[in-house]
Amino acid sequence: MFHNTESEEELREQVQGLEQEILQVLRENSDLKRRLRQNRISSLPTRDQLQEDLDDILYSWTHPHQTFQAVMLIRLGQEIDELKNSIDTAAYEWVIYQIGHRLQELIPEGMYLYHVRSLDFLVMYQPESSHSLRTFLALVLERVTSPVLMGSSLQIVRASLGMSLFPRDGRTMTELLLKANLALGQAQKNAKPFKIYSPEILVKEKNRQALYQDLLKALVGSPEEGGSSQFELYYQPKIKLSNLSESKARLAKIDAEVLIRWNHPQKGLLFPGTFLPLAEETGLILPLGKWLFYEFARFQERNKGNPLENSLAYSINVSPKQLTSSDLAEVLQNLVAQSALSAAKTTLELTESCLYEEPERTRQLLDKLKTMGFPLSLDDFGTGYSSLTNIHQFPISELKIDQSFVRNLPGNSQDLAIVQSTLMMGKAMGLSVIAEGVETQAQLQTLWGMGCDRIQGYLISHPLTESELKSFVERIHFQGMLFEVRNNEA
Repeated sequence: MFHNTESEEELREQVQGLEQEILQVLRENSDLKRRLRQNRISSLPTRDQLQEDLDDILYSWTHPHQTFQAVMLIRLGQEIDELKNSIDTAAYEWVIYQIGHRLQELIPEGMYLYHVRSLDFLVMYQPESSHSLRTFLALVLERVTSPVLMGSSLQIVRASLGMSLFPRDGRTMTELLLKANLALGQAQKNAKPFKIYSPEILVKEKNRQALYQDLLKALVGSPEEGGSSQFELYYQPKIKLSNLSESKARLAKIDAEVLIRWNHPQKGLLFPGTFLPLAEETGLILPLGKWLFYEFARFQERNKGNPLENSLAYSINVSPKQLTSSDLAEVLQNLVAQSALSAAKTTLELTESCLYEEPERTRQLLDKLKTMGFPLSLDDFGTGYSSLTNIHQFPISELKIDQSFVRNLPGNSQDLAIVQSTLMMGKAMGLSVIAEGVETQAQLQTLWGMGCDRIQGYLISHPLTESELKSFVERIHFQGMLFEVRNNEA
């Protein structure tokens, strides 16, 4: 019998090659599993490893001698995420490594630590008592938020922490992580370092989700064509004084701020504080803001030729998210081009925080809006980051003194000094200054005495519907621009 030795040799080589390929695949799979289970930067176990450890962890927690366990979710601040997306990724990795190392040093033997997302760390800790838990919690936050030394500079680290407790808040890791995450969200929302889960948080979150769904439904439809009928514009008068006696004011001009209300089908009329923060947080402020501009243009179209259009200028609030969107200038430009909006009579009100998130980009956009003819006002002045010395970097033409400085006039000497200095510096820089939140005759007399002639607040009027605004303006004009000053009793 003849043997084909050449074929056998080829077959042997093929088998050996196949074995090598299989071994390589197994090594790669093993390496992949190892990398999935261990974060490359912090060297801490990952979410994949947590999934494998769950049964052992929960079994150890159900031991009859165990009391309770704390599940802590720690999230680093946005500045670390920005560092990640910058050119210097090595700096990001160094910070993450240092945070992971600090946490490792804190965690006692037998406790659990995971790096579950790029900015998220999970600590599972068995405290001896409520007091020891509070002590450990404070220590974790202190160590995590200590600045990280990078060469000759320091990187500031901010963090928030949410915590749930086993078995009080749940007996599965899904429940505990969900509730720790809800508590973390509340801590971030309220700018607090930490929050421990309570049932009220879940109720708030369910209400928030329901309101979000209602807001989505209310925004169905094209803003150019009117969109939803659930929203309505209101107008709060602003006045410029030419003279003031004890009980009567002579007005030089009437303007108005455009505000929004939501006629919710079940909850009735909702004020902006109820839904605008949610709209800003979720990005729904963009379609809502677009609807507001188009609806205001329709308002101006309806009132062409009557006192509401001819004698009044208006102001509209622009949110931080609107200011960073790509279509704000385009929407306004289209409305101006269609003669649907008078730029010169439409002041855009910005909050101080808008100016400093991306200052160069913001300045360029504001320059463009200014060139289009829109006056720009800085709302709630004095409550944010601005100072009168750096306002000149932006094309601002008006300051609104925040109501928190007006509320305690004339009795609070510190607020008096702040208002007086704002008026003096604003005048020196050629800026108009208006005081908002004026509710009493004493506040009005004090502001007038300091040289503030532009006023907004409940003393003058609450926000009005379109028809109410028309009646208000006609009444003032009929009275020869005289306004009777009475303390607001609402």
